[in-house]
Order: sequence, then structure tokens, then C-alpha cells
Amino acid sequence: MLTKELRQEALKKGFHYPKVEKSVEFYRTKNLMIYDFVNENRISMLRVCIAEKKAGIYDTFTKTWADCLLSSFLGKAGISVSELLAFALSAEAKKRLSSGHDNFDYLALYKIDQQISYAKNWEKRHPADERKKEISQIMAGTNKRLSAGFIKFNLDLFGDCKRIMYSKSEKAVYCPECESISRISSPPKKGSLYRCPVCCFTAKVSQAENPLTEVHWSCIVQPAGKRSIIRYFCNDFSLQFGKCKIASEEKFRTILEADGSRIELMQTGNGWEDYKEKRYGLYYPSKRDVPYDMFLYGNVKAILKIPVYEHSMLDVWVKQHKNKKNELYTVYLIENYISQYAKNEIFEKLLKFGLNHIAHEAAFHNYNRTFNFNGNKIEDFLNIKMASLKQLRRIINDPFERDIIAMRYLDKNNLYLKDEELKKFLSLNVSNDMKEKIVRFCKFKKVTFYKVNNYVTENANADWSSYFDYIGWTEELEYKKSDSVYYPKKFFKTHDRVFKELEEKKDAIQRKKDKEISKKIAGLWEQRMQIPQYHYENNDLFVMMPHGTSDLKKEGRSLNHCVADYKEFVAEEKTQIFFISKKAAPQKSFYTLEIKNHEIEQCHGRNNVDMTEEIRSFAYGYLKQLNTLNEKAAVKAVA
Repeated sequence: MLTKELRQEALKKGFHYPKVEKSVEFYRTKNLMIYDFVNENRISMLRVCIAEKKAGIYDTFTKTWADCLLSSFLGKAGISVSELLAFALSAEAKKRLSSGHDNFDYLALYKIDQQISYAKNWEKRHPADERKKEISQIMAGTNKRLSAGFIKFNLDLFGDCKRIMYSKSEKAVYCPECESISRISSPPKKGSLYRCPVCCFTAKVSQAENPLTEVHWSCIVQPAGKRSIIRYFCNDFSLQFGKCKIASEEKFRTILEADGSRIELMQTGNGWEDYKEKRYGLYYPSKRDVPYDMFLYGNVKAILKIPVYEHSMLDVWVKQHKNKKNELYTVYLIENYISQYAKNEIFEKLLKFGLNHIAHEAAFHNYNRTFNFNGNKIEDFLNIKMASLKQLRRIINDPFERDIIAMRYLDKNNLYLKDEELKKFLSLNVSNDMKEKIVRFCKFKKVTFYKVNNYVTENANADWSSYFDYIGWTEELEYKKSDSVYYPKKFFKTHDRVFKELEEKKDAIQRKKDKEISKKIAGLWEQRMQIPQYHYENNDLFVMMPHGTSDLKKEGRSLNHCVADYKEFVAEEKTQIFFISKKAAPQKSFYTLEIKNHEIEQCHGRNNVDMTEEIRSFAYGYLKQLNTLNEKAAVKAVA
């Protein structure tokens, strides 16, 4: 029996766990004694109970249950499993443990945890087993027979792939239509048409050394009671001399329930399983990853018979996205639309209104979130005025997303264009950003789109980018607004003249600025030349300061670096620039030194070459001398 103190100690060690149901009938038990190795006192007696569907650990002293692994139980109690195992495996443990209880080793602990884990995971396994039974029942009710028409449809997909195979070694041709091999005296020309002498099948000739393979995907929509099913087939075609094979295998199946819910299944090595659970499997391709277009057999009327899709306009949608061969735009076309329609019935309204391109772009290419999916009305969904939409439909029967965006610019700026003007505006071969710029220009400059568009696209034979560059330059030069400015007679000549004028103005401003900067640098030079610490030399080298911006430019050209760009920082005393030269060649640039915040920022020679040991010693010697001007500054000298 444990004393009261030891019970309290056991409680302190963490033997507080949620209760588990004790109504289950446990059929395997293990008694385990837990010791306090420090005080050599028994702390707890554990009973591990394992049943088919449940497992638990019962602490006989605290009378509590834990629903976890044994190793986790010990860890929460503050007991090191590694220490426990080391002790249990030792010879000393045999002496300390009572003979009436199990002395367990590592393997025993592992087996116990394995048994617990198996029992605990029963609830996870059980639903999966039940789901497999449910899928089997669903499949039994949706295994509709494939019509002969659909089988022929799959075979016809490879009509263009069939070739007459010629074998040079066999001196014979193989016909995939009647599967006959015929000897011939003269070889047919590669790529030419050849008629089989047996069945008269005519096709192009291909060499037997180059076998042909082709893959096509097809789908069929079938009714199944109150349900509808979409079945996806992978059709694999291979042709070589003497052998032609076409294999069709159902890979995916989508079951549409009467309430609008969907069950997506895929064929795996273990039979049919939930698509969402297996789509990321290593050996199972995702439906979205199918690299081929989809060929639809028949129509989708079976889906329209489901009440929730009755008004979905799915048949119109499919018709808009398939060619004469019944080839769909994408493998996921039907289900993508169904998903979108379930979220928002706006797609039905778009199709009824004839906005097929908008519906397509909203379903597949709405990366930039152009449309407002919270809007129930078409004008709210498109975020334009209904009057603007009607005007747009008069010009373009089935507009695109880019046309909607252009109309938004007009609505936003309250700019109205006549039908003929609007037609020209929408047909502009420019980006959406440029269209917005054109609209803002017409509004704020109070010019008509007709006049400026006529000038840019016809009279000036220019482009909008060059035109707006020109307008921007005239504003920098503060030209007065007038037709002669907005519409010059010779655009490119005026364009070049204004650009040159602007550059001259900028150069004049820069020269004035450089003059002021140079004056400040010269003032600093005169001031610092009076201070002894700014003079520094040794037997070979000496230091100079720039007199102005011209000295910085000369230094930069000589050493091929960018010291001239530091002129403003030097004038504002944000940094200091010095020239290190040789006494033997005082007029020749050697190294450029920058000192900032009482430290050497950089020191480079020609082509930004780093300091030599001689230059390093000289530069840091100069830095030490300069820092004597401010004794409070931190001195960082590097040997």
C-alpha cells in the first residue's frame, strides 16, 4: 500500500487523465509496477486493458483511466521511458521488482503500445470499411451498360491514327482494319496513301520500326434512377506491325444526386474509392491533371432532369465549348460549371443574356477577381451600369472581360461615347491600363475621344504611348493648353523637339544645382585646410580633399568608379571623400577613401579594387588622426 505522502507524490507527477468508458469487456490485461528510482519507492501500479475496439490504462492507486499510449502515459507522469527501459533491462531490476508482477523489456513495451494503437484506431478503420461497402452499393446501382454507339465512338476517335504498317525486313504490309499481313514486291513510299489488297482499307503508310501510340479521353452522361452519372474513360491506342490494340478503361465516375450533392470516385488498385481521398496518390492521376481534352458522347440532358440543374443552361454551356467532333474545352468542363452554378445562379442569367464569353472567363479565368460573385443581378456581377451593358451589347454581341473593364473606366469617369466612338475605343489594341489613361485624359483635359483618337491613330500615325510621353513633357515644360499643343501638325518632329527642350531644361537645372554643390564643397575644403588633422602623409603617400564636383568627376573617370554620385552627400556633410595619391605621381589618381560616422566606409582603387596592406595601414592611420577631432567618437582601428 502507498502512504498518503506517496499518493500525493503520484498525483503531482501528473496522474490526471480523462476517463474512458469502462463498459467494454476487456480481454487482455498487463500489470505494470512503476517505481521512483530516486527514492526507491513504488509510486504506482498500472493495469493496461486492451479490447477489440477500445484500450485504456488504469492507475490502481489514483483510480483514474487514461486513453493514450503507455509511452505517452509515462511521459506525462514525468517518467523517462529511456531511463525506465534501461532500469528494466538491468540485473538490478530483477531484484527490486516484485516476483508477482511483469518485468518487461523494450519489446514488451513496444508490443503493448502496438496493441493499444490497434484498438484505438478501430474507430478510424471502421468508417473506411463502411465507406467501401457504401461505395459498392452505389456502384451496383450506377453500373449502366455501355451502348454499342459509345463503344464505336471510342473506336472512331483513332480513325486518323490508323496507318498501313510496312516492314522492310518482312517485305510485307500490315492492315490494322482487317488485321491481315500481305506480301508485296515493291515497297510503298513513306507517307503515301496505300490501299489494303484484302479489305481495300486506305490509309497513309508508316514504317514498322516506328510504332504508333495515341491516348484519348471520352465521357458519357447516363441516367440512373433519380441520379445522373458522368463516366470518364481513358482510351489507349497502340499500333505496331502485326498488332493493333485499343483498350478502354473507366478511370473516374461522378454521381450527381437528386439533392445536388456529388460523389466523385476513381478507379484504384483496390477498386473504386473516393476521388478526394486518393487524388494526391502517387500512382493515381488527378482528374485535373489529365493532359488531354475530353470527347463527349451524346448530350447532358440526363443532368438537366435533376431538379436542381433543370434551369442551369448546362446544355447551352456545353454547346458553346465543344467542336464538331464533340471535343470539350477541358476534361473538367461539365463538373466545373455545375460547381459554379451551385455556388451562384448568375451563370444561368449570363447564358440567357448571351454573355457566353463572360461566363467562360468567370468560370475558368477569374484570377484577378474581376467579377463580383456576391451580385445577384448581371449589372452588379459585372459592376457596370445596365445602360452601359446594353450599349456594349449593341456593338459587341458577345463581349469579353476586357470589354467589361473598358466600360467600367467610362462609367467611373462619367464619360459617354457614342456607339461609333465606343466601337473604336473597344477595338484599340492597347492594354487596359492604357485605356484607363485615355479615358482620364479625355475627362480632365476636356477633349473628345473622337478628336484625340482620330489624331493619334490616323493623322499622326503615332501610338498612344508616344503621344502620352509627349503630353507629359509639355506639362513639365508648362506649355499652355491649346490645339496646337495637343495636336501638332508634325507629331514626331514636335515630339523630338520637345524632348530635346526638356533635356536642356533638366541639364540647366542640374548645372545650377552642381554649381551650388561645388560651391559648398569648395567652402568645406577652405575650412578644413585650416585644420592640421586633415593633413596627412608618409614617405610615399599623401591625402587630398576635393575642391568641387569637377574633382569628384575626374577621380571617378580616372579610377572607373562612381564617386561622382556622392557629390550631394559630400556637400551636405553626410560623408567625407578623400583622394590618396603617391608623392612620386601627385597628379595621378590612386585610391579613393570614404569616411562616414568616424569609420572607413570603403576605400577602392581602379575598377573598385580593394585596399592593399600598405593602403589599409595608411587609411586607418589617417582615420585615427581625424578622430582626435572628436574624442567622444568611437575609434575603431583595424590593423
